[in-house]
Amino acid sequence: MQPNGKEDRIYMNTQLSFLKSVNRIIITGGNGFIGKRLVRKLLSLNSHEIVLISNKYNVNDKYLSDKKTYEEKSLRFYSADIRDKGAISEIFSDVKADTCIHLAAKISVADSLRNPQETMDINVNGTLNVLDACHNSGVNTFVFASSAAVYGDVTELPISRKSSVKTLISLRYEQGACRTVCFIIW
Repeated sequence: MQPNGKEDRIYMNTQLSFLKSVNRIIITGGNGFIGKRLVRKLLSLNSHEIVLISNKYNVNDKYLSDKKTYEEKSLRFYSADIRDKGAISEIFSDVKADTCIHLAAKISVADSLRNPQETMDINVNGTLNVLDACHNSGVNTFVFASSAAVYGDVTELPISRKSSVKTLISLRYEQGACRTVCFIIW
């Protein structure tokens, strides 16, 4: 979601202000669209140790084209699927992060309609695994990001955080279930 005027920029800066007190961050879905940009921004601040968990680990990705720079900036990679509870728990236990930014999800509306069980498994059960690992490893701050796909076919860009949810029922329920689970557990 792009900033939409002064109000959204203030909102985004307020939401990111917690990063000043963070030392070690685990980011799930770090190779995704938002994850790549977030990691670049955090690395530019030179003040965080970042641990990336992605099931699409690829050292040849353009994102890692300057691998030496990233290695020098305290960035570690783990290839794991959030549905693998044992692997996720082990990573969180080993890393001992104070913050988790959970971006991993299956966001395609078309895929969610073709294979709703897999999408629910990734988005809801995977999120439960991440939340459980956060709880068991002492993570203090959990940030959950939904998908812009929940806004459906938009007519105006950039999308405002105040836009109404208009997507097809499957993805809306999955994202709603994830938000509810995060609220209840966290």
